[in-house]
Amino acid sequence: MTDKMSIAFRGTPAGLVVVVDEEKPFKTIMADLVRKLEDSGYFFVGADVTLDLGSRDLDRTELNQVAETIQNKHGLVITGVKTTSERTKSAAQALDVNIVHEDHPAPNASAKTEIAPPTHATPPVPEYPPTLSPIPPGELPTEIVRRTFRSGQQYESAGNLVVLGDVNAGAELIAAGDIIIFGALRGMAFAGSTGKTDAMILALKLNPTQLRIADRVARSAGDVVENNPGPEVAFIENDQIVIDVWGKH
Repeated sequence: MTDKMSIAFRGTPAGLVVVVDEEKPFKTIMADLVRKLEDSGYFFVGADVTLDLGSRDLDRTELNQVAETIQNKHGLVITGVKTTSERTKSAAQALDVNIVHEDHPAPNASAKTEIAPPTHATPPVPEYPPTLSPIPPGELPTEIVRRTFRSGQQYESAGNLVVLGDVNAGAELIAAGDIIIFGALRGMAFAGSTGKTDAMILALKLNPTQLRIADRVARSAGDVVENNPGPEVAFIENDQIVIDVWGKH
């Protein structure tokens, strides 16, 4: 039995898109949303967010709960809602949230969309840790995730991805930059997903079902590593993916 998340984050040039499953129970949606945001730490704070709800019906109370969790509790900025549901559109209009159409991206928000105040005390928006420095031009941000990924789960990052935990068979990691796993990789890892050929995949134990770097693919489910030597790194050399012991060279 798989445990696929009902929430997916997608990075776009206009900002972050939060894609919501159209069929799973609302309670599951909220639990997965909170978990996803907490796993992301400070990575998405201040990001512009579009909610992609598809055909899912949400009333005003439910939409307000989603928006409050994303915006008030985790410091993101909601710029619009994308939906084909008339009920959800009515809820968005009642909350004064922009409705995004297929060919019209959400406008950049100079301030947060006003959301009806919650009935309980709302924690303050988290501040950036004072030790964080601006990301130099041309370099990708790094996202740290503390969790173990199980079969059926997928995680996608718009930068480098560091996982503190195992990635089990059937799980998938996708990152625009490097993927570094402080644990075992038994599932699929796709680094350099936007074409970055100098990306690498590093794990304390490397026994994946598949490795992908840019447009190169290596190691099928039938390949098994014998006598694992310790941390290994996969990278492109001579136009193919090679695997070596970390720190050997």
